[in-house]
Amino acid sequence: MPAASASTRSKAASRGRHDGRRDFPRLVSLYQAGRLKLDELITRRYRIDEAPQAFDDLAQGRSARGVIVFG
Repeated sequence: MPAASASTRSKAASRGRHDGRRDFPRLVSLYQAGRLKLDELITRRYRIDEAPQAFDDLAQGRSARGVIVFG
């Protein structure tokens, strides 16, 4: 097997295969139906003006899954 195809297969396997056009609408539907619990994964929400604090909290280990909210 050529090295390029082994490398390509390795990258695909480590990242998983997905089709955004197919998968994204399904994930949205699952979330809207309450079957995909994303909100529970968020450690903290930050306003856009709190972005520097969000990055600092991440670097210091105070927030693993912070989300910056626009708007």
